[in-house]
Amino acid sequence: MDLYSAAIEYYGFVDNPEQCFNLQKRMQSILVRPYILDSLTRFEDERIAREAAEKERIRAEKEGTF
Repeated sequence: MDLYSAAIEYYGFVDNPEQCFNLQKRMQSILVRPYILDSLTRFEDERIAREAAEKERIRAEKEGTF
């Protein structure tokens, strides 16, 4: 997804709207697939859980309860 985003930005910058549009459509067609949406949702849920755990660890260290 990062590569598609970078390519879309590049072709937008060099003023190639046709290629930019084609890449946007390809990226969109990938993102609407159910298994991709499921994977992205799981990835986001795991990221949120890691951030919460890290915040809790920092709080516990500050309080001296780790």
